[in-house]
Amino acid sequence: MSVQTAAEFEPIQANDIDAELERSLTNEWDAQIMTYPNERFPFNEWIRGRINLMGYQVEDLSYFHEVVPEKDTYRVTKQLCADTNLPEFRRMLNRFVREVVVPKGKLRKPVAVQRFMNVRIMLPTTPSCSSRCTRACCMATALLRAAYGCHSST
Repeated sequence: MSVQTAAEFEPIQANDIDAELERSLTNEWDAQIMTYPNERFPFNEWIRGRINLMGYQVEDLSYFHEVVPEKDTYRVTKQLCADTNLPEFRRMLNRFVREVVVPKGKLRKPVAVQRFMNVRIMLPTTPSCSSRCTRACCMATALLRAAYGCHSST
């Protein structure tokens, strides 16, 4: 029976990580709107395509509420959350995290991304919408916890 020796473990000091993470969260992500190339990361088109596959012909996510009955919104939302674990979405998301999120947030690899993304659909009738809310409030927005606050530049 052979005994393997443990490799020397040199942990990074938590204070260093916490300080950098705090700086990244407060300066790069907290309530920040971030633009990114929609042609390279078409999250909105992917969501619209998935909604269309559910049988709702949505041409523009701003008009989601005019096509999908309000009673079906919860079901559509839950299906979209489940669909975020599909390989084509995971590939796009992982590229986005590597190419946009990590450099922008000055994060250190490895970076973990949750398996199922949260999807929130804001309808014009949502009580939390302000009086300035327009049809755009109903846009389905993938809330990527690894990169929250992001939207496309188109």
